[in-house]
Amino acid sequence: MKIKYDQTTCAFGAGVLSHHIQAFRKEIGGALEMEEIEPIHQLRVYSRRLRAALPLFKPCFPKKCTSDWEKKMKKITKTLAQARDLDVQIEFLDQFEKELQDQKLHAGIRRLRMRLQQRRDRVQDKVVSALRKLDEASTLAEMETFLEPLQLGEEEQTPSISSGLYKLAEKTITKKLRNFLAYEDCIMHPDMIAELHMMRIAAKRLRYTMEVFAPIYTSKLKTPLQILKKTQDYLGMIHDCDVWDQFLPQFIEKERQRTINYYGNAGPFNFLQPGLEYFQQDRRKARQDYYEKFVNDWIGWKADDAWGELSRSIQIPSLPRDAIMPVEAIIMDQEGESECGSD
Repeated sequence: MKIKYDQTTCAFGAGVLSHHIQAFRKEIGGALEMEEIEPIHQLRVYSRRLRAALPLFKPCFPKKCTSDWEKKMKKITKTLAQARDLDVQIEFLDQFEKELQDQKLHAGIRRLRMRLQQRRDRVQDKVVSALRKLDEASTLAEMETFLEPLQLGEEEQTPSISSGLYKLAEKTITKKLRNFLAYEDCIMHPDMIAELHMMRIAAKRLRYTMEVFAPIYTSKLKTPLQILKKTQDYLGMIHDCDVWDQFLPQFIEKERQRTINYYGNAGPFNFLQPGLEYFQQDRRKARQDYYEKFVNDWIGWKADDAWGELSRSIQIPSLPRDAIMPVEAIIMDQEGESECGSD
């Protein structure tokens, strides 16, 4: 299926990218202050949405620019992911401890939280450094410079959706759906930890791609997106439990050794061990519960032909031939006005 990146397609893509950049900018101040965890979460989300949307509209921009933008946004996403993951773990431990009735379990949970908070404080320095480098490189401003000429002015009439845009949507969503469903055979094997994790990533990529194009399908993607969000949530909770299960034995042993090094014996560690072991068993049980719920819901979605319905929803409708402005002309105009930075 050959895709024509006409004026309508590039204008649509520019609008999507501009929205994510503006949303990203609004959260930077809060992420630097670190008074709340939500700005970091939102920054991570919008950095991922930018990275998901940018490759879809690459032909609308000079190649040397998109490669540089993708590389820089990937770095910032990685740093934000480290901070966000720790924020989620710390927040979960706070809630977990509040619900504990047995007082002898609190010491271990508090020690675990303290160590994670120490790590989070160190990661914050990386977050600040990464955001400053992004600002110094003027990456977002440079992207906006290339996006602005592609967008329709307020006085311009919004054109009808082009067949090229529908083709791009169908092609990319179909590809992401195929990648996602490639892991379907792993669902009935709870011990396939790595594969279920990869399925979660594939679900996220499919969801972000669908959300890019959702406006051109009006409400047709609403139900599939809800199902996909629930799938992603299930797989995310399963993955979180797997991360805890892999991390805790190493943490327990390391904390025991720290106790020995400090006190000369492991005796004081006895106050920490009950809470840590209880938490480990709790996460294993939670993993089993999340997995069973996921499998039951998946069977129901399959019975309802949810993924077949998605494929039918994105089929290209019959449209009149569009008036097409070659994207090469748009790029030439941009290149005459500005050049990509080399930072």
